[in-house]
Amino acid sequence: MLKRVIKNIWKDSVGGNLIATVLIAILTLLYNYIVSRYKSISFKEVFIDFWTYQIDLWIVLLFILTIIVLYSLIKSKFNYDEETLDLDRAFFNKIRNWEGMLDLVLEIKTNGFSSRPVKFERIETMTSIRKESEKPDFHFFNPVLNKIKTRLLIEFENLDSVLLGNIYGDHNGWLSIPSEWEYSQRERMLKAEIEIKKQEDIFTEVYQNFITQGRKILKV
Repeated sequence: MLKRVIKNIWKDSVGGNLIATVLIAILTLLYNYIVSRYKSISFKEVFIDFWTYQIDLWIVLLFILTIIVLYSLIKSKFNYDEETLDLDRAFFNKIRNWEGMLDLVLEIKTNGFSSRPVKFERIETMTSIRKESEKPDFHFFNPVLNKIKTRLLIEFENLDSVLLGNIYGDHNGWLSIPSEWEYSQRERMLKAEIEIKKQEDIFTEVYQNFITQGRKILKV
């Protein structure tokens, strides 16, 4: 209970600054006390010497700059509380176990849009993923995970863009690069195969990184 209260105070900007000020004051007094005992002189004399000691201006500026940098690094590090950790875990598992995403990744790994025909349902799957990703709550509280998730969506959109104009459907509900391109537009067919395969590899690599990093950060 006490640990949680202190953590909440530290996260508050005013409370955090107050705690830092108190700690610095305590350490300063402790230092003066140790010096006075070690040199066998009065605490008052050490205290006055400490606060009247002359320091070069460049040292003061360097010290202040160091403190600012360290403070920024500490405050920029994201720390979970129990509630946000549970929410991020639930969101991660939602994406990891999302049937539409799993089907898409499996389709790419086993068949691929560039090598053989795929069912039209895969395009419908991609449409449903896009709609879901546009919802305002489709995000992580952890900025690192949210950045990886954003990269995943970007590569998803890139894959969708590459497929657009390169694969077409037939009357049986299958999608593929038109077979007639092999004779009438062979250069276009080869270019389409290369571009689709390249983006498929990028997308699956980013997806795998998302799963790996998500499990590592969230410990799931």
